[in-house]
Amino acid sequence: MHDVRKLRVWNASVDLAEHVYGVTAGFPRSEQFGLTSQMRAASISVSSNIAEGAGRRGGADTARFLQIAIGSVCEIDSQVRVAHRLGLAPDVSELLAEIDSLRRQLIRLNDSVQRGSPLNG
Repeated sequence: MHDVRKLRVWNASVDLAEHVYGVTAGFPRSEQFGLTSQMRAASISVSSNIAEGAGRRGGADTARFLQIAIGSVCEIDSQVRVAHRLGLAPDVSELLAEIDSLRRQLIRLNDSVQRGSPLNG
C-alpha cells in the first residue's frame, strides 16, 4: 500500500477539487442539484480513485482506478465548458489548464503502472 499523500498527482487532484468547489460556490442556487453537484462529485472522485488505486497491490487493479480517475477529470473538463457556455463561470482558462495538467499526469502515471513500475508520481 502506497502513502497516497506523497503522490504529486493526488495532491494536484485535491487542489483541483478545492478549485472546483470555489468556482461552483458562485453558481446560482438553482444549480445546487445540477452542475454544482455534478462538478463537485466528479472532482472528489478523482482523488478518491487515485487513493483507492494506491491502496491496491498494483498492476491492473491500480491501473483500473487510475483510468476511472482519468474519466472523472474528462467529466470535469466537459462540465466546466458547459458552465462557461451557460455563463455560470466566466473565466475558466486557469481551471481548464489545471484540468489538462492533471489529466496528463494521470495518463503518464497510468502508463507507468501498466508497464509494471511502482506507484510514484
